[in-house]
Amino acid sequence: MPSDEKRLMNAEVANEVVRSETDNQVTSTTLVIQQRKTRLWRLGSGIKLVLLHGEFGNAATYWHAVAPALASRLEVICPDLPAFGDSEPLATPRLQTYLFWLNELLGQITPEPIVLGGSGYGAVVARFFASRYPEQVRHLILSGGGDVIRQSTAQRWVDRLAGKAQHDVDPAKSRTLGRLFYAPHNFCTPDFVRHAERERTAALQALRSLQADPLPTAWTPSCPTLLLWGNEDRYCSLGRQRALANEMKDPRTVEIFEAGHLVAVEQPQRFSAHVLDFLQRVLQVG
Repeated sequence: MPSDEKRLMNAEVANEVVRSETDNQVTSTTLVIQQRKTRLWRLGSGIKLVLLHGEFGNAATYWHAVAPALASRLEVICPDLPAFGDSEPLATPRLQTYLFWLNELLGQITPEPIVLGGSGYGAVVARFFASRYPEQVRHLILSGGGDVIRQSTAQRWVDRLAGKAQHDVDPAKSRTLGRLFYAPHNFCTPDFVRHAERERTAALQALRSLQADPLPTAWTPSCPTLLLWGNEDRYCSLGRQRALANEMKDPRTVEIFEAGHLVAVEQPQRFSAHVLDFLQRVLQVG
């Protein structure tokens, strides 16, 4: 087990995370952004932490297990990304338009810089947003993603000749879903599969846009960054995530023991403990 894991999984930290059962109430809000409705969930008070979910569900799927603990110190804001959950789709579902959408969302909820976090595809959006709008993001948290792998033109032609799809990862396929967890028998439940299937169309559009559309020119966030990943992640390999760390400016990196791709779902106490520890050091939260 990594040293940071050992240090944080002592009784005091575990007890503090368990005390996350606060009197805070979750509130649901609908905003109109780019003439389309966006649903978001808010919990807690204090410095604003905006969490962007990934391609295998909506905000509730990704963040329900960690939001109460994080809300003991922060105001946690979890939007359903466009076309996911109860949010309406954008006119053009591309990474650039996601950045414009997030910029307008933040303009409606706060004039102050925020802490921004994301998982999977949400981590990609968070990474590029923090790079493009550095004045709006004071600290960045990426879990199980944030990199973009682009196929060369030659490789795309080879795949077409071989009869392969341009993007062959289907978020709703059982084979893909089973690879997301260290212990799939505990977490890849019928309810989880149902949520992933519901969001399949939106997820495929988002993932394919990363392959086909021009990427933003700003790649590297300048703010302090925490990278969290599961040491058993078979969806976004440790090699990819360590390469991502090399693209950041002196990030803090943590491998979560006995966790796959969806760390916040599978190890919520450890995820919350590392996030709060990171923010307590750099923001003096609490």
